[in-house]
Amino acid sequence: MTATALENMKVMPADPEPFDAGEYATRRQRVRAAMSAAGCDLLVVDSVEDIYYLTGVSLAGTCYQAYLLPLEATPLMVMRELDAGMFLGASLDLGDCVSFGDHEDATGAVLSALGRFNATRLRVGLDLASQALTVRRHAQLTAGLGPIVDCADMVRGVRVVKTEREIGYMRRSAAIVDIAMAQLAQKAQVGMSIRDLVAIAAGSFMENGASCAHVGPVSAGKKSGLHATLDTHVLERGDVVHAELLPEYRGYSARLMRSICLDEPTTAQRAALDMLLKAQDAQFALLRAGNHARDVDAAARDLIDASGLRPNFNGVTGYVLGLYGMPRMSRISDFVRTFTRASEWVIEAGSTFHMYLSAGGIAVSETVLVGASGPERLTTSARTILRAGQ
Repeated sequence: MTATALENMKVMPADPEPFDAGEYATRRQRVRAAMSAAGCDLLVVDSVEDIYYLTGVSLAGTCYQAYLLPLEATPLMVMRELDAGMFLGASLDLGDCVSFGDHEDATGAVLSALGRFNATRLRVGLDLASQALTVRRHAQLTAGLGPIVDCADMVRGVRVVKTEREIGYMRRSAAIVDIAMAQLAQKAQVGMSIRDLVAIAAGSFMENGASCAHVGPVSAGKKSGLHATLDTHVLERGDVVHAELLPEYRGYSARLMRSICLDEPTTAQRAALDMLLKAQDAQFALLRAGNHARDVDAAARDLIDASGLRPNFNGVTGYVLGLYGMPRMSRISDFVRTFTRASEWVIEAGSTFHMYLSAGGIAVSETVLVGASGPERLTTSARTILRAGQ
């Protein structure tokens, strides 16, 4: 990519408007519909990213806190006294708030707050897949409640389909990752360390509006891999840099994978990319509302299996993208919806996915929106092997 092309990419879309009270009301309505279908009268929302989704309040997850969402009554936030001002000052009609001191039993405070709803007489929903709901906390809560409804991944499931405003955040994040990848390729050169490359990407993220500098896997050399950790490798002739960049804009992540060659790509590398793009195009053709995820997966997997470049290819070929929270949640990738040979779910309009493939030492991925009329690539980088310094 030339310097002129790189400069042309630096035109960022305008910052989307912050979410307003109507946006959060819509989200509560969607979650309440899921609660009603599950026979749940009151939902204990305790994952920090789910709380952020429903309130816009950022929690660190250092202790147990919960947003109590009844089917009809006013919601109640139970949180640290230290942070309660964020909720009370939000002016978003999110509900009431009670707080507790750091010397108090946080789980006990949530249980006490549930008493305000006479929760022993209600069917209380717990997210049994929540990383916040430890075995000890589960035992303490259920000992003081009546019948429990398993609402595992309920809010995460609702979050799969994005509102128009969320899609605006995803577009902004996609622009950030496109620019960062272009800068990474242009600046990469022999003698540069992997840490140097990560610093370039992190700086690009922050310069262009990302909410944090978490870069993602960048690697080359003998220890290179899809999920390699940061090491001390210094770039040499013949290296192929694997870069998977994961910026977040106000907590919403778009993602992009490319291979960056320090020399001209070989014939074998170009052939591998051609096969991967053919497989990915076959997936994109099926990435439409109403289609089955396993069929989208098979469209790529069958071609890759036939190529012989990926023995024992059992990984996912895509997964849902969207909100990762502020601060980001502990899951690097959200696997509440994945594309595998065993997937049993149906694609919905408004969903966004990270679709990724790799073989023969080459990798490619895109952030894709499933629109009403079909798929749209939110990432717009050239679908090619990038050449360092260009």
